[in-house]
Amino acid sequence: MGWRRNRIVGCRTTFPLTRTSIQRRCALPGKRPKASELPLLPWAAEWGKQRPRGNLVFAFIFAALLFILSIPFSADAASQGNTGRTVFGVAIFLVALSSMIVAVPVLRVRRKRLPRDIEPFMPVDNSSGVKIYYLRSWRRTLILWLIAGVGLLTIRTWLFFKQISDDSGDTVRSGLSIGGIVIAVAALGMISVPGWYLYSYRNRRGFIAFTVDGVVQRLGSTVKRLPWTEVAGVRPGMLNNVYVIDIVPAPRHEVHVELGSWLDRMQRGSLVKSIQVPAWVIGMDPPLFLYLTHYYWQHPESRHELASDAVIDRILRADLLN
Repeated sequence: MGWRRNRIVGCRTTFPLTRTSIQRRCALPGKRPKASELPLLPWAAEWGKQRPRGNLVFAFIFAALLFILSIPFSADAASQGNTGRTVFGVAIFLVALSSMIVAVPVLRVRRKRLPRDIEPFMPVDNSSGVKIYYLRSWRRTLILWLIAGVGLLTIRTWLFFKQISDDSGDTVRSGLSIGGIVIAVAALGMISVPGWYLYSYRNRRGFIAFTVDGVVQRLGSTVKRLPWTEVAGVRPGMLNNVYVIDIVPAPRHEVHVELGSWLDRMQRGSLVKSIQVPAWVIGMDPPLFLYLTHYYWQHPESRHELASDAVIDRILRADLLN
């Protein structure tokens, strides 16, 4: 898009702006944080202690154990020439590895850097504002996890069929194998739903945007909007052991939703209740996103900044608490 003068950093840089172009290519004037750091804003009491949730830590440790055990399991099966067990061990290895990668950004509690993909003065609907995109890396890892999971369940189903043929005279073992096949097929059906969802909207990246008019969130083909004048509160909360920020509509109002998939249509009743953002999916410190949202909700006189790069300047200065 060519070169343009940037009012925040006082230098020439390429557009759209990203954390790299804002912080690393240009020297920030005045007394601002270093390029790699931002001030940590106060933690909300509603989130509890500043530490990863116990369930997430347990899941990560369990995946790590599977990762470690799958290596000798696969090596032993390969040394015995058992192809089925070898492939099964490799599938366990991939599922465990992708599970740990998926869990890493969720386990991180605080972040001292700007999100990787934050772009000011971007067109949003009929206005312009700042867009914060969802992490690409997490989506790709989740796809890998689903593929590995499908492979694992498929191989496990094949092994169950093989056990039935090998133990045709053992009614108990055959019954257990049939039960395992039913469970594996049901799990494959459950995995196919998020897999289809991710594949169908692979070219539609999710984001949360703040404009002069309000808040816009896109998830797949579904778009949620809430004008600032209809916001009743910005609240910290928890969802599935993850720190989230709820943007709640005022009484007798609801979030305006444009539904895309049939899966989202089934959830319309919950989608209109609030705009809910897990801070980790955008790679932002939870208090930073909380106070950023709260500031522009409470300060309509400053919302013109959302249509320019001044919003980045305010974030870098952490000037969001007054």
